Amino acid sequence: MFGLFQRRWAPAWFRTPPPAGSFRSIFKWGAPDGFKEPNRRLLALLQEELGLIRADLSTPRYLGLDAVRLESPPSLDEAHVRYFAEALGPENLGQSGYERVKYAHGQTLEEIFVLRRSGVEAAADLVVHPRTRDDVVRIVGYCHDQRIPLYVYGGGSSVNLGFRPKPGGVTLVTQTHLNRFIELNEENQTATVQAGIMGPAYEAFLNEAPSRLNSVRSYTGGHFPQSFEYSTVGGWIAALGSGQESSYYGDAADLVAAQEYVTPAGVVRTLGYPAAATGPRIDPLLMGGEGSYGVLVSATLKVF
Repeated sequence: MFGLFQRRWAPAWFRTPPPAGSFRSIFKWGAPDGFKEPNRRLLALLQEELGLIRADLSTPRYLGLDAVRLESPPSLDEAHVRYFAEALGPENLGQSGYERVKYAHGQTLEEIFVLRRSGVEAAADLVVHPRTRDDVVRIVGYCHDQRIPLYVYGGGSSVNLGFRPKPGGVTLVTQTHLNRFIELNEENQTATVQAGIMGPAYEAFLNEAPSRLNSVRSYTGGHFPQSFEYSTVGGWIAALGSGQESSYYGDAADLVAAQEYVTPAGVVRTLGYPAAATGPRIDPLLMGGEGSYGVLVSATLKVF
């Protein structure tokens, strides 16, 4: 049987990093120069089950190599744009067609298929990159007062269409600036971080804690979802993530000791005690909200 797979024809896979500013640079999963094709057994199975012939696989139909261009201008009033420019600095606003499309898409197959054909189903009117929690407070408060739809973008690995701004609006990106490691508490065995810190950066701080944080021990966060390299700690909590080692360390909901959210009604902050017998518990109500209840700006998690 293996000889049969070996003799099967395989297409010339596309192995070129996506051009900057292209549709492909948005939907390609993982590192720009990393590639992983179906192995011969899987390819043979696909050919047999789907009745594919060489002509079906010899020439890629859609690669999404076109530069992103938007025909429709943003619908956000210019007065709103001026407010955000003054509050955050013009360098922390994204108004180009590429940014408006990039931060309006996650990694569902539905979104990928549209982008492969150089299509756009939705785009934000404006992308904002807050520098601090106070910036988030300004953004949330203003959008609430002005009735502007607001979306939260962490690492971009969402698979539930949660980034799609159908009515337009503003997309808030946490990974750009809100990505600091705040504190390691060895007595409680917890770590406090900003929500936009990426998985590898978080784990590196813990693994290298003696040299980077002057700790006694090295640690691990214990959370390794499939999207680990390309997702944020805040995203793990917002999506109630699980990982390959969750049966040992627990999933994201088991790891959270405290959270801080910015909401239209004010800032909600719980305290990072290692254990408590008080109730009702607010943390479980907020976790898994996918941004519905507010913007998660920091969290305290158990470490091991």
